[in-house]
Amino acid sequence: MKKEDLDKLLAGDYATVYDVIKKTERVIKLGKETLTISDLLKQYDPYLHDVNDPTKRENRKLEHEGEKYDDAISGTTKTSTQESEVEVNRLQLARQQQIVQSAVFFECGSDITLEFASDDKREVQFFEAIKKVWDDNKLSFKTEDIVERRLIETHCAELWYDYNSPGYWDGTILEGSDRKPGMMLLCKENGDDIYPIWDEYDDLVGFARRYESTNIITDIKSLHFDIYVVGNIILGTQEDGKEWTTEEKEGYNFLSVVYHQQKRHEWANVQPLSNREENNISNLGDTNDYYGDPAMVVDGDAESLPSQGEVAKVIQVKGENGGKGSVYFAQPESMVESKKLEFDIIKQEQFDITNTPDISFNTMSKLMSNGTSGIALRLLFMGPQMKGNKAQKRLHEMLVRRINVIKKMLIEFDPSLEDLTSVNPGIKFKDALPVDKGEIIGHVTKMVAARLMSRKTAMLILGEVSDVEQELNQILDEAKADQELSAKIGEEKYNK
Repeated sequence: MKKEDLDKLLAGDYATVYDVIKKTERVIKLGKETLTISDLLKQYDPYLHDVNDPTKRENRKLEHEGEKYDDAISGTTKTSTQESEVEVNRLQLARQQQIVQSAVFFECGSDITLEFASDDKREVQFFEAIKKVWDDNKLSFKTEDIVERRLIETHCAELWYDYNSPGYWDGTILEGSDRKPGMMLLCKENGDDIYPIWDEYDDLVGFARRYESTNIITDIKSLHFDIYVVGNIILGTQEDGKEWTTEEKEGYNFLSVVYHQQKRHEWANVQPLSNREENNISNLGDTNDYYGDPAMVVDGDAESLPSQGEVAKVIQVKGENGGKGSVYFAQPESMVESKKLEFDIIKQEQFDITNTPDISFNTMSKLMSNGTSGIALRLLFMGPQMKGNKAQKRLHEMLVRRINVIKKMLIEFDPSLEDLTSVNPGIKFKDALPVDKGEIIGHVTKMVAARLMSRKTAMLILGEVSDVEQELNQILDEAKADQELSAKIGEEKYNK
């Protein structure tokens, strides 16, 4: 939508604005199938899977003989047929959650931090203000929530705003300002339908948010449709199905939204396998309920059967014509090999296709019992790491956008900071996998000894020191002190 078309639309009837923008509601196309965000939430929640739906996995219907009756027409005695319904097993699996949680882990790493270095005092102070916003809004943790919602719903958004908080900036470069930045996660799970508005150059020029609220006093429900554009915010409300009312507020000189998206949900390629696995396990449960326990088969007439608590049980059986009878137990053979093969293949393919590692306790205990080295263990996670590294590039772009939003907010709070727009903090993802420090230290030590790496770089790689320069100076001071002590001891020995 062109910018001038958007402006023209917003200047007209708000009901038309609502209808036009709502047509852009996000759908996910998988071949001939089209899914909505609500469909994805159902797939993600194991209790809402098809296997739990009686209309898709029907209960078992049984026919059995009923009462006898006389047919007045034919004059014969007939037996009625009655139907009964038996509840089948409905065993759901949380494969979708397993896939998403693993993807979040490898994409976000164990932590996300900001880094910046400069000799300019004002630049450092401005960075500290950015980091204050980052830390106070717990963005390192909320980023995982954002990535999780994106992987599930395929899109979500950060809505940035500010509110009055006297004294918040005391002791900082923004001292005197009472405006404190905040961030809200917009997604279907939180009750929001979101609509990004793109121009002909694929730039985000507007953003709409649809949600509902209920007045706790009057119990009247209202539909809200808020639109954010540069410099303006339109708050639309439709109370109890009546006409739309709008309120306009002054917005920022930029779009205070960070929009996250991906083409498909994370488990899209394995949903049919997941459905099949759940049906197979449920069917197996039904089979075991009917035939899993051994059944006693008596060949002849049983004269006596043991009671439940009897010790040294004896069963007396009389065969035909005074002959011997027999007793044996009928029990099913083990699972058919082809069925077991299907179970194994379906489970493994879901992990392989989505690059999700099988990190169950049994799997990991076998690896560790074999003495697998740290490097070898990391190589086993090559697939998930490659997927995570690719996703990190997309996430990094969105985090840069977030930092730019924070910078622009702070400059609007205090226009005298306009000259600090060039402050661009670095974004560092900490490795998600556990690290064998012994192997890394040994490798780095060899590189330094061979003069292929500096001590400063070695310290940065190990990441154990917060201030590398100070640590290097401390090492030099200690080395000088050791030399002076050795020289003093040598001199004392010589004088003796």
